[in-house]
Formats: sequence, structure tokens, C-alpha cells
Amino acid sequence: MYLDAKLLSANDNARFMRAVSLMKIQDYERAIADFDVIIEQTQNVFVDDSPAAAYYNRGVCKHKLGRYYDAIDDYNSALKAAEKPSDHYFDYFINDVLEVRIEESQIFTARGLSKSALGFNDAAQRDYEIAARENMFAPLLQEAH
Repeated sequence: MYLDAKLLSANDNARFMRAVSLMKIQDYERAIADFDVIIEQTQNVFVDDSPAAAYYNRGVCKHKLGRYYDAIDDYNSALKAAEKPSDHYFDYFINDVLEVRIEESQIFTARGLSKSALGFNDAAQRDYEIAARENMFAPLLQEAH
């Protein structure tokens, strides 16, 4: 599944690129604001596709800010958006330049990290096991250590 840049306006493309850039410089609040707009606009545009990458990235921002419950909500929304059995990753192309690949195992791993930060270690372990069972690489585990 991919977010076709042709379906979004130039402003939306720029907003997504800016949000990712803001994440890289750790300006999480402003990145969240951009992802909020992207999620709202893509929900109004897409029938089959969803803003899974925006939910995931917004969840990462919230986790970095210590807003673990909110991060878990966003990861749950990203997973719900990916309920089609054939969708194991999401490719988002913006202007054929920026590609963001989000694998389901990354979402489970990220959600596990937030649960662990809240002390819900058993629930976190279950998410890690799901990610491992999918046999996909989850780079967030390396970032956490």
C-alpha cells in the first residue's frame, strides 16, 4: 500500500516532508501538528488506503515526549489501518523523492517500547513476540538500547 503523492496537494507533500524533517531535529510538537493535519486530510481522501505512516510517526513523536498512552493509541490506529491481511508494510512516496517504509513489526515494536516505558512489561513482551513472529526486522529495538 502506498500514499500516492498525486492524490495529495503540494502543500500536503511539503507538510509530510516537513514533519519527517522536524522529527529528525527532535521538534516533536511541531511534527505532531503536521501529522495531525495529514491524518485528517488523508482520512477524507482515501477509501482503501489510510494514513498508517502518519499515525506511526506521530506515535514515535509522542513516545519521545513521554506521552506513552497517546503513542500506544497512535500505534493501535496504525495497526487498525493495516488490517488488510495482504498489507505487511506501507510504502509512502512523496514526489518520488522521499520514501517511508513502515513495517508492521516496527509498529508492534514501537508499541511494545511505549508499554514497557509504562511498566506493562508482559504486554510489551507480547508485542515484541508478534514482531518477531512476523520475522521482520524492527530497527526500533536497536534505537532503544
